[in-house]
Amino acid sequence: MNTLAWQSIDKQLHDNVAAIQHIDLYNRQYIPNGNGDIATFNRPAVFIEFGTTTWNDLVNGVQSGPGLLRIHVVIECYADSYNLSTRTETEQDAILAYYDVCNNVHTTLQGFTACNTLSPLERINRTTDHDFDNLIVEIMEYTFIDYDNSADEDAGTVLQPINHVEIQPNVVDEVEEPEWELNKKGEASASPFLFTAAPAVSFQ
Repeated sequence: MNTLAWQSIDKQLHDNVAAIQHIDLYNRQYIPNGNGDIATFNRPAVFIEFGTTTWNDLVNGVQSGPGLLRIHVVIECYADSYNLSTRTETEQDAILAYYDVCNNVHTTLQGFTACNTLSPLERINRTTDHDFDNLIVEIMEYTFIDYDNSADEDAGTVLQPINHVEIQPNVVDEVEEPEWELNKKGEASASPFLFTAAPAVSFQ
């Protein structure tokens, strides 16, 4: 699990969705145990679940691949939702509050970049869990591309500085090349000139 992403998503939700009373990693908190009890937490609550990441090898131990994030939004609701249009405004607000929280959570996370190793979140699915009497549970799934260089074989490699530079003396080669000039008779004649090579440099 990418702990930086977890911390960043937690903060993003806490800072932008004021209605949320509880944020945690998902661990079946709202699923009843053998005695029919669930974990104690304030509601509305959001539970963060990191699903499967399919890793592909890149180079030198670096991997990348598509991942899955599930966001569980849990709201306690005792309001009867039948005949919504006939209810008072206060009753309608109580009934629709659940959807407001879910929509605000999605607005906050859609396109959010949790950390510099993850691509922006993109929602791909939304479903409602109807298995509870007084809880409404909405599950939204987001995809992203994860990048992991924790096993990079080159991690920590430091380039060594050049400790010594040796410059060799200039090498002068006398090259017979025609440098044309007029003699006293007005005839062109050639004379030699010197060609100087560039200094040779070697690094050690």
